[in-house]
Amino acid sequence: FQGFAGPRVQSVIDELGQDAPSGRLFVHFADTARAASLSSGGLIVAHLEHMEPDSLRAGVRVSIADAGLPGRDLGWLHSDASVVEHGFLTLIPDVTSGNVVAAWLDDRPRTDASGAQLISRAITAAGELLSESVLDTRVAESCPTDSVRLADGSIVVAYRDLSDDDVVDVAVVRRDPGGSSWSAPSIVHEDGWRFGGPLVNGPAVAADGDWLAVAWFLQTPGGEPAVRVAFSSDGGRTFLPPTTMAEGRTLGHVALASLGDGAFVLAHHAPARAGSDAGTPDSWQVALVAPRTEASSFTRLGSLVGRRSGRLELISGPPGVAFAAWTDTDGLAAARIEMEAAPAGDDGA
Repeated sequence: FQGFAGPRVQSVIDELGQDAPSGRLFVHFADTARAASLSSGGLIVAHLEHMEPDSLRAGVRVSIADAGLPGRDLGWLHSDASVVEHGFLTLIPDVTSGNVVAAWLDDRPRTDASGAQLISRAITAAGELLSESVLDTRVAESCPTDSVRLADGSIVVAYRDLSDDDVVDVAVVRRDPGGSSWSAPSIVHEDGWRFGGPLVNGPAVAADGDWLAVAWFLQTPGGEPAVRVAFSSDGGRTFLPPTTMAEGRTLGHVALASLGDGAFVLAHHAPARAGSDAGTPDSWQVALVAPRTEASSFTRLGSLVGRRSGRLELISGPPGVAFAAWTDTDGLAAARIEMEAAPAGDDGA
């Protein structure tokens, strides 16, 4: 296609009620519960719980729902039961084995190093937790991870790496269909951004056909906050040069979903404007992006209330459509996002 006229946003839900979490749950604005389906039709559900009562360290608890919720408790996802941080989980169904693959950040004690690792293990339809694999031995703490399954059945996990000199470039690891081993970490783009503390701002990943898209937040060499998106046509082995978007007015917390036809919807957290627009709440903004195509401008999706709003969830719908859910100033909200192609002869500018 020639380009984008822009995303069209339609509100679906204005407000929903929600139950208060139990005392066992560990609540974190960016580390939310996850779920993924098994080939058997069952559901794997994962959430955070306190490793010990009243501790500030969380663990990932998993359950299998093969006859409806709440399902059967499988215990801790991780073999380590130390009172340290485990979380920022991603779950993805593996169509080759019928299992669900989990990857998470794990701060378990080590004799040879310290800091968070990226660890993975699969969960079978019978609820068996298979052996753990370390995917990266040094990653940025407190940054959400994301994963996607490609058309050939490969699985790609995106996360923030952490170099010896505190560079927090985004990386991916890949597992080929039917394989049991993972690739070495591969940096999506060498931004060179150094960040010395917990960032709590991870990447997002989505796939459409042969195309893989990764989006992330960073601070540019000029000191401006920005969002970048990069595309790969070989399953994450190599990437085209990234496109920088929302420079100067973003807090990141990105999300991505495929719209089909090689197009994606990208969302980010835009802070409230100063000056004449003071008092306007922060907002989620969405734009349409595609490889080798000029992106659309950003469109306001809805308001949010800082960390209380948590993360925006984006999922793909029918061709040209995605659905978003988030917490706004009045409660839970959702929207339908539709792709509008530019008229013939329009380059989308």
